[in-house]
Amino acid sequence: MKYCEKCRAIFGNEKKSCPKCGKKLTSDIYPENLVYMTTATGFELERIEAALNEASVPFERKSIKRQAVMRLLNSAPPESYDILAPIFAYDDAYSILAGINAINPDEITEPDGNLINDIKTERKKHNEMVDSISPQKQRVIKIFSAIAFLLILAFVVWGTDYITALLKQALGF
Repeated sequence: MKYCEKCRAIFGNEKKSCPKCGKKLTSDIYPENLVYMTTATGFELERIEAALNEASVPFERKSIKRQAVMRLLNSAPPESYDILAPIFAYDDAYSILAGINAINPDEITEPDGNLINDIKTERKKHNEMVDSISPQKQRVIKIFSAIAFLLILAFVVWGTDYITALLKQALGF
């Protein structure tokens, strides 16, 4: 399986470059890499999100930035979003979106036997990575993260107070 980092598309191993953008495809794929599924807006976006959430398929929606100028010029028409799914959930997302007629089969690769095997391998890697962290380690990581967040917050507050005091002193307040 090959992956285009720009288009966020997956292809079979026979391709060397992306047919959409021409960028060289990479074989360095991680289960969490996001793959483009479709673009949606308004009610269609809500319908897609509801279907994916109901099936517990992970996904992400990204605003299409190229429309920012058009939104300003046209009194903010509905914003379009790209729907992205991690590679390990690609086949599930594809089957759900195809089932509700929310994808254009010409835009994305239909999972065939080889692709599904590659996806299952990526899903297995993802599950092994998640399972390799014991609950005790997860708890320690959460506690450490909370403490680190509080320390960063304290340093920001103390730094702001310090800079404010310096400015007051310099300006004679």
